[in-house]
Amino acid sequence: MLGVAGCGSELRRAQVQKHPASAETLPVDFPPPAAEVEELPPDPGEPCVWVDGRWEYLNRRWEWIGGSWVRPKSECLYSPPVMFWASHELGGDLHYRPGRWHTSGGEPCDEPIACRLPD
Repeated sequence: MLGVAGCGSELRRAQVQKHPASAETLPVDFPPPAAEVEELPPDPGEPCVWVDGRWEYLNRRWEWIGGSWVRPKSECLYSPPVMFWASHELGGDLHYRPGRWHTSGGEPCDEPIACRLPD
């Protein structure tokens, strides 16, 4: 969740896409807590885009990763985290796909560079 960005302003967000079929899928013991409320830091300007904070499943527990302004490579799109129940063929368990960056063809991208305000 975000703080108020200002009346009439538009927040530049990362372009998103569904996870590719080959995306990492992790079985999890339980769903994450509700999203945390974050105060949106000042906008560092283009070409930076905002990525919301998210829960990551690390070492069998959920850890909050705060949202941030980042500068992704132009060919990279963001696949936000997803929770889903796997079919009975996969055990019928709760699964998680972490947020990751990919090209439109599904090739993995490096994590984008964090943006900073100009000095």
